[in-house]
Amino acid sequence: MSPQRNDSGSVEGGGCLDCNLWDKMVGLGLKPNIVTFNALINGFCKKKMIKEARKLFDDIAEQDLVPNAITFNTMIDAFCKAGMMEEGFALCNSMLDEGIFPNVSTYNCLIAGLCRNQNVRAAKKLLNEMENYELKFFQMFPPIIA
Repeated sequence: MSPQRNDSGSVEGGGCLDCNLWDKMVGLGLKPNIVTFNALINGFCKKKMIKEARKLFDDIAEQDLVPNAITFNTMIDAFCKAGMMEEGFALCNSMLDEGIFPNVSTYNCLIAGLCRNQNVRAAKKLLNEMENYELKFFQMFPPIIA
């Protein structure tokens, strides 16, 4: 498994992420771990290459690895920033299926995404849920929901 490239050597999708380090690791017989995947997924997300990030996320299981909270939160944040709230919440549910509980970062991403999408009522509901779990958010949200 390697990130897909096009003829110019760039990661498929027109991004400028370089996969030379990945190739060198694999060439040396080093198996990518979850930290490697997290770094690549984060890079794709920062470049707004969500489709490529999601493919890598889905490929984690092929390497006999399990996504961790960082992996999930990176993808959830990318989905929410792209206005893909359904995907963000679906991934949050998958997180629970894997036995990983949403943390402050997870709620922070979802609440910020809901606010960006003008869904203040849902953001307030999620904030209340978060407080019921005794989690404290670390980003200031608009006073309208607090």
